[in-house]
Amino acid sequence: MNMIGLWLLLATVLVGATLSGCSFLSPFTTCEGTAPAVAALDELPALDLHPPGARPVGGGAADGATCTDDSGDAWLRSDRLYVYDGRAAEALAYYTRQLPAAG
Repeated sequence: MNMIGLWLLLATVLVGATLSGCSFLSPFTTCEGTAPAVAALDELPALDLHPPGARPVGGGAADGATCTDDSGDAWLRSDRLYVYDGRAAEALAYYTRQLPAAG
């Protein structure tokens, strides 16, 4: 293959990946069979971190790991909702210190 052909091939692959939104990278297309991955996500220690004085708001729809497949691909996510009376800068400083240690 000549250099022009190689550059055209690489440009086509790059444009195709960009336009697809990298959706080819998702390992799941539906939530079927994701229960073990959702359970593992829900157990990550980093999700239990919260600044001193923050109070968890439990039992809501935004508490725990879920799988969503409404976009053509399945996405795993986990939420924890806390009430915090401190300043946002204090919360950001806390997470900046604690998250690297939690992995």
